[in-house]
Amino acid sequence: MALVHAGFEPETNGVAGVVAIAPFAFVEDSNLEAIRAARERYAALRGRLAKHHDDVDAVFHGWNDLWLDPSFRDWNIDDDLERIHCPILAILGDRDEYCTPAQLERIAARAGRAHSIATVRLPESGHSPQRDEPDRVIDTIARFIENLES
Repeated sequence: MALVHAGFEPETNGVAGVVAIAPFAFVEDSNLEAIRAARERYAALRGRLAKHHDDVDAVFHGWNDLWLDPSFRDWNIDDDLERIHCPILAILGDRDEYCTPAQLERIAARAGRAHSIATVRLPESGHSPQRDEPDRVIDTIARFIENLES
């Protein structure tokens, strides 16, 4: 979402920089396999997800159904990425069950007008690096923001 916003009217949107954690730029077969597997495990996941969502069923099925809809297969944010001018920090956990390094590669390849692009991979993190390695994520973001201000 942040990457899409940064690409919308970049000259006037006021975005100074983007931090994207476990970002998706396009649909991969591995994304779909993991999302299908999540559907099969939903009963076991529901309690954990319910801590973060008022209507956990609507949130889960809205996400899951959308990604598994065949008409979503060609979704990407390439056009948005190509319009971004501000610096980008993209963070990915090496153990992310949904997102692969190909997402970071796509962002770096397509966001050629961005002032700078930093990609960070965290070896001990899954799909939520901010929970898995909070100190490293906070330090990485703080350094990114410091560079924006200088």
